[in-house]
Amino acid sequence: YRSDSTHLAATVDALGAGTGVDRITSTATAAASMLDKSPQLDRVAVHSDVTAAGTLADHAAFGVTRGSQPLEFVRLEVLPDRIPTYGSYIVGDIVTVRGEAGWLSLDAQFRITEIAFTVSGGAETVAVSAAPLELFT
Repeated sequence: YRSDSTHLAATVDALGAGTGVDRITSTATAAASMLDKSPQLDRVAVHSDVTAAGTLADHAAFGVTRGSQPLEFVRLEVLPDRIPTYGSYIVGDIVTVRGEAGWLSLDAQFRITEIAFTVSGGAETVAVSAAPLELFT
């Protein structure tokens, strides 16, 4: 399990095409309920090829939506002869991961991004890496 807060933001300032006072800008701020739970983090997103104000506003809103919580990544090790068997899933499949380990509790959907099959000491293992679905929308 890995939690990534790289894009965490309560306010996103999106900068579009142009320079100086002629540059188009848009700002989006998270709902008050998020601001109460998270630190006030601001982020600047540069989209220098965007010339439409509406498109830039969409980019800013998307940045706040994606930044509302850390992204969770998982890497699972499975035995190749157990269900689901190796070969019954491929990169790109959407999987549901449910489980608990100590403080960690997961119940979410992920997209498989990597499958690594290894043989060591005569034992076969499969490591499946998955990323949150919101990265693909």
